[in-house]
Amino acid sequence: MCVGYQWCYQGVAMAALSFSRRGLIVLALLVASCGSDSGATTAPPPEPLDLTATAAGFGLGSVDGKYFEAISYGPYEENLFDIYLPASDEPTPLLVYIHGGGFTGGSRDTTDDEGFVMSYLSEGVAFATIDYRLLESPDPDGVIKSLTDSTRCLQFIRYHAAQLNVDPSNVILMGGSAGAGTSLWIGFNDDMADPDNEDPVLRQSTRVTALIAIATQGTYDIGKWTTVVFAEFGLNLLELADALGLAQALLDFYGITDVDDFDSPEIIEYRARVDMLDLMDAEDPPFYAQNDLEPAGPNAPPLSVNLAFHHANHALVLAEKADEIELENVVYIKGLMIEDPSGEDSLGFALRHFGL
Repeated sequence: MCVGYQWCYQGVAMAALSFSRRGLIVLALLVASCGSDSGATTAPPPEPLDLTATAAGFGLGSVDGKYFEAISYGPYEENLFDIYLPASDEPTPLLVYIHGGGFTGGSRDTTDDEGFVMSYLSEGVAFATIDYRLLESPDPDGVIKSLTDSTRCLQFIRYHAAQLNVDPSNVILMGGSAGAGTSLWIGFNDDMADPDNEDPVLRQSTRVTALIAIATQGTYDIGKWTTVVFAEFGLNLLELADALGLAQALLDFYGITDVDDFDSPEIIEYRARVDMLDLMDAEDPPFYAQNDLEPAGPNAPPLSVNLAFHHANHALVLAEKADEIELENVVYIKGLMIEDPSGEDSLGFALRHFGL
């Protein structure tokens, strides 16, 4: 590496005095070294995906497009995504859908979601749906592995954006339940691109255009479920988890085996890392949230698993934080009779932010 441009130019001039083969070689090496930074990591050219279109689980009707199934985006067998690509002369916007299931079930299968998928394809939007590693019991890693799998899939698609003909600068994340929380977690993090990583996929940006969260959780710091989300009910988290049969699930969520570790410095740091409510700031993408579970009013404590995970208060704390920091949000919370005055649904929100 050259330590200064002046030194580089002097070296080039000295080498040019000799017309020997050796001198020309030295000259070439000096010029090459002056134009580069040996500390920088040069990304190898993308390896093209081996794409073979297959029949979708439903007909695409009048939409001219193709369906590609089970594309691997990472080293684990669960690291797969499917993608519907509308025919286009220009790169298309992309919606990435992350399935729910409490991080213990669910799949990327869209066989029964024809109307949902087609509502985007018919507007010229590519639609990807992904799988990720689920929690085991006991689980050595916790929920962070599921979150980072989904993040990698976003980066992988961006890495191959040219081949897929999608616009890497126009991506919306959407999910239901666990997929909703994952979408918010990715979107509310600062850019997680690692420009010096040996893996070129992980050098890609994780910032997106907008977020759509259906039946979401407000934070994955579950300690805050009793102190923030459900503060008015005066609940004890460990007692609540035990009463709902979720004591082991609470341990699995953070990859621990002893409840005493829940408040250890290491797990407090882990909890902060997955706390999308605290991660949210005014520079984050706008979001749409919809929690319609009933009964979920202010007088309905989360005394069932379904209520605990999809309570109105989860969406409420997100909306309150967003309003406080002036981050755009469109929120519908049926149990609290909260309805965005725009009347905009999730599709309208997506198309508006896609610029369509």
